[in-house]
Amino acid sequence: RLLPYTFSTDEKTRDFVKQTFNRIAARQTSTGGFALWDDYRSTHTQASLFASQVLIEGVQSGILTKELLPRVVGFLDLVATSTNPNDRPEAAYAAFLLGEAKSTQRAIHAARNLLVTNKTDPAAYLAATTLVLNGIADEGAPIMKDYLQANPYPQPLLEYYPNTTTAQAMTLYFAMRAGVISPEEI
Repeated sequence: RLLPYTFSTDEKTRDFVKQTFNRIAARQTSTGGFALWDDYRSTHTQASLFASQVLIEGVQSGILTKELLPRVVGFLDLVATSTNPNDRPEAAYAAFLLGEAKSTQRAIHAARNLLVTNKTDPAAYLAATTLVLNGIADEGAPIMKDYLQANPYPQPLLEYYPNTTTAQAMTLYFAMRAGVISPEEI
């Protein structure tokens, strides 16, 4: 998570964070994705995925209203259902975010489609995590466990995170959050 589940009641801090969210929301393009800069109108997929995660968490923490989510979910669904093999990392991340946005059926559908072609790469690991976190543990958990066994120093999710340490930490975080491994097993 990028934000704590409970947020500061300090009014100045809440106002600053809300203004930041509003700046991000103002960059939303007609596709439901987001532009990199205020004066751009073209959607940047990776920036849009990060912005989507932030906005979803803003809604979950009560800072934002749910009115932003339908367009975000539409964009995530578009990315998550891409059939271009070069888009697997983004598609897996979008499927995960669909689950976080409580669009469970879309998340499950996208994750299952990703697993049809490959069950061993980092995108498959994230798709399997999506299944587990959305109630389909019998399908996702074995793929996650196989991935972790094949990569004892987890092959990091470098397509999603800026450095190896963060990527490895997130790989383990997803495994613990999904209940595939316990903290004691690390």
